[in-house]
Amino acid sequence: MMANLAQVAGVNALGLINMIISSARTATTQRRNCEQLAEHVKIIGNLLEKLRSTDLMMRLPAIKEPLDCLEEALKRALELVESCREKSYLYMLAMGWSVVYQFRQVQNEIDRYLRLVPLISLVHEFRMQQFSGITIL
Repeated sequence: MMANLAQVAGVNALGLINMIISSARTATTQRRNCEQLAEHVKIIGNLLEKLRSTDLMMRLPAIKEPLDCLEEALKRALELVESCREKSYLYMLAMGWSVVYQFRQVQNEIDRYLRLVPLISLVHEFRMQQFSGITIL
């Protein structure tokens, strides 16, 4: 596997997203699924880029855990896309729906961790309003 764990260790979410997009372009099997996953993570990458440009990550240490989990999910997504480059067409055909299920599973996992980030910022904003004496009706 080209992008083994040693290569992706220390790579942040944005780096993993770029690797997924690049690998999806050269997938030989399950190309449509790889391209859909690449489009999905590209949108997430744009959102993460905006998040990184704010100081929200510095102010909210609670964001680190879901982002770490997101990075792990992105590593699994990269492994899946890489397998579409390395496995033979016959092997992937034999795997059939199992591979499709893996794509769905990794997209759902990515989305699950991504949904936690706005929730954390909402909780933080609520706490800040409570501490500043502002009451919310």
